[in-house]
Amino acid sequence: MILLLQAPQPVELADAPRRLLSLGPSSSCRRTAPKVPRAFKTLLAPWQTSPGALAAGRPSIPALLIHIHIFKAVFPRPALAGVPGSGGGMSGGAGPAALRVLVDMDGVLADFEGAVLRGFRSRFPGEPRVELAERRGFSVREQYRCLREDLAAKVASVYESPGFFLELDPIPGALEAMREMIHMQDTEVFICTSPLRKYEHCIVEKYKWVEKHLGPEFVERIILTRDKTVVSADLLFDDKDTIKGAELNPSWEHVLFTCCHNRHLQLPAPRRRLLSWEDDWKAILESKRRQ
Repeated sequence: MILLLQAPQPVELADAPRRLLSLGPSSSCRRTAPKVPRAFKTLLAPWQTSPGALAAGRPSIPALLIHIHIFKAVFPRPALAGVPGSGGGMSGGAGPAALRVLVDMDGVLADFEGAVLRGFRSRFPGEPRVELAERRGFSVREQYRCLREDLAAKVASVYESPGFFLELDPIPGALEAMREMIHMQDTEVFICTSPLRKYEHCIVEKYKWVEKHLGPEFVERIILTRDKTVVSADLLFDDKDTIKGAELNPSWEHVLFTCCHNRHLQLPAPRRRLLSWEDDWKAILESKRRQ
């Protein structure tokens, strides 16, 4: 269920969450509308408590971005048995529950790390850099800061620049896996990605990247959130080794997707890793389905 989320006209980003929390469900659906979850209010707290922080000088965003897909995931819906790409995930409704899969974008679908290195080498050819084989830790900015303080801002200027996210190369095998996954029976898949704090180019380019490489049906399956723990699902494929947020015990199992910055990590049992999209990702889905 999605309530009062799609605006007919462009809405200021700073104002949208405040309106969501203040208006509540419309009279026509008040009888059956669920209460806004505490975790969702926590997610919107920065806008609710300080709406002016994002207002000045920020661009308005179209209805597409105000259509906040996280509500789809936080508010489960009944399963549609046998319908590819649909179902209830964590709903527990009538019929078999569909397996809900979240797939991260940067480092899992799109080659963020390779593009950062190429961009830095091109823009700052005389500066020391971190080769992919030497990458350690999720934050590329912090690793460059360890080389020299001013390099942190320089590497950030690469991935904050216009066109960066739109021009990312797909990870080998990612597009094929996603196209196959969305048509699997009793399975629903979403792209769950965290935008940069400096989001001016990032958000729109992520949408455009998905439409360019996966088509409009996947645009409807984008979840943009800074906190993935509040999204209800069974599996999350993500290259970030530790994911924390408002929910201490997320509903999903985090499968670590191997990337240059995490390949050296030894995962404690029972945590699982997907080495690449050439690895047997279907076996992970089927084992989760049997649990």
